[in-house]
Amino acid sequence: MTSTKAELTHSDWQESKSCEAEGHGLASMHCRYHYTGPVDGESTFEGAICYLGNTGGYTGYELFTGSIEGHRGTCVLRSVGGFAPDAVSAELEVVPESGTGELTGLRGGGRMHFPMDAKQGTIELDWTLEA
Repeated sequence: MTSTKAELTHSDWQESKSCEAEGHGLASMHCRYHYTGPVDGESTFEGAICYLGNTGGYTGYELFTGSIEGHRGTCVLRSVGGFAPDAVSAELEVVPESGTGELTGLRGGGRMHFPMDAKQGTIELDWTLEA
């Protein structure tokens, strides 16, 4: 496995709450990420959020187009994460068989972290390309 760290920023954050009761709520979300560094490219994320007061969790999928350590292509990342008043973090998994181009055979996962209310965060990927 190769470990790669990069920075990402988010934009076009859209959220739509579907229900709320006693401080809890459910919402769908959409945003775009821009990656710089050894992971370089753009992605679109679609997910669901569960609010539990000022904390909660989310899950979703991200379609990435760009390069990882110079290997160009696309892949899909599955995110399962949470948020607290100070940060958003998630565990990532490359969806099996989602790699295309030079990312065909991509396997692995990683972590994402954003300080709350920041537009820039970090990603760490542990990955390999299988034949």
